Formats: sequence, C-alpha cells, structure tokens
Amino acid sequence: ADLTQLPIDDVYALFAGWQTTHNEIYQMSAERAQQAFANDWRRLTDDLTSMSELDDVEIKFAGRFFGKLALVASCVADSKPGTIILDGDHQSFIESGSSKAPIDSELAFSIWRGRQLLSTFNPA
Repeated sequence: ADLTQLPIDDVYALFAGWQTTHNEIYQMSAERAQQAFANDWRRLTDDLTSMSELDDVEIKFAGRFFGKLALVASCVADSKPGTIILDGDHQSFIESGSSKAPIDSELAFSIWRGRQLLSTFNPA
C-alpha cells in the first residue's frame, strides 16, 4: 500500500496496530460479531445506516479492542473511497489513497487499532 499520503502519526499507528498481538485485540467476521455481540452490533449497524453522507457501504468485518466492538466497512465519502470504522464512541474514515496501491480495510483497521494502542498506552 502507498502510505505517502498518511500523516506520520498514522504511519506509526499502522505499524503499531499491524504487529500487535494480544488475546483482547482481534478481528472476526461480521456474522460472528452479530451473533456474539448482538446489541452492540445492532447499535453500530444502525449508526452506519444513518450516515447518509456515505455511498457504496459494504461491511467487511468487526474487531475487538479490550472489550470495545468496532465495525469496519468500505465506503465512499465525499467521492473518496476508503474505510469507515465505528466503535460506538467515534467514527474514523481512512481514505484508500492511491488506486494503484490502496489502503484496504485490513490496513485501515490496523491504523485504527494502532491509534487506540498509542492513545491508551502512550498518552500525550
């Protein structure tokens, strides 16, 4: 993926999130999240469907970060393709960037996960 359009803090976050392994930080299918976390899943999908500024929304998967559920979906916002991540408290849109080497949903989730890690364990 072409990371040149990312702010340096997001490059650090991507690598922090990508390499981290912990039993309370993981990904799962949307189907599994819907079964295991029905109430949280319903709230997140309701939030997603209410976001009228997004087009071509496709739920990709879900993730957990120390008890917090996150929904990950590809979409188009302001004519820019990318990934939206909703966690109940915040929503993060990460542009795909270069069409030749895009930042896909997996990498966008690594950025989100890294942001969570860095803000939790390295507060400013």
